[in-house]
Amino acid sequence: MSQMPLDHWPRPKRSLKEWGRVAIPLFKLRVVVARYGELDNAGWWNTKGQLGHLGASVLRRGFRRTYRFAAARSVFAVAADRCAELVDEPNAMHLFDLPPRQFSGVLNPVEPEELLDQCWEYWCESAPEWEDFFEQVEVVKVGDLVATLRSFGLVTKADVTALRSLRIGKDASRLRLPGTYTAKPAQLKQLALAFALGGPGRPTVPYALRRREAECIP
Repeated sequence: MSQMPLDHWPRPKRSLKEWGRVAIPLFKLRVVVARYGELDNAGWWNTKGQLGHLGASVLRRGFRRTYRFAAARSVFAVAADRCAELVDEPNAMHLFDLPPRQFSGVLNPVEPEELLDQCWEYWCESAPEWEDFFEQVEVVKVGDLVATLRSFGLVTKADVTALRSLRIGKDASRLRLPGTYTAKPAQLKQLALAFALGGPGRPTVPYALRRREAECIP
């Protein structure tokens, strides 16, 4: 499946297909980290193999065409709850919860969460095109999350170098990224990569703080 690079979000006049290509890398980051953190892997959230072979065989019965996306949505929700529990800070933005900012009461049209919501149905309609990706996700095992994300082509050497500059504080269950939440692709990749600083049964949730609405007006 071809895709646009995660280097720039699109202008609002793109077609839904073009929006989808840009949003794909963020969706894939979520899926890979979600699978890595399941109970049968790193044990970071309370789902077991839903994005693995077992989950596929069970969900296929009820969602013949979209079972992969049903599994993803389920694990995303559980992971989001677990991350929120560990971070527990107002205005915190993490990989599984990126609520769109508003500018003077109007949603920013290129917010990543908005893109994912807009593209979800389109992706479900083209579900067979995703099968190769989800089959690779099925066999993801706990070990080296950085290497795993690189094997999927979702992060670069520069992203990994930036990760090495981060330092965990006294509370190892969470890690605030420098600066404030920008929704820029490089930061979104760090919100996925920095999970690698945790270990089996010991999640480290990376997050960024969102500025107040008044500070976000361009």
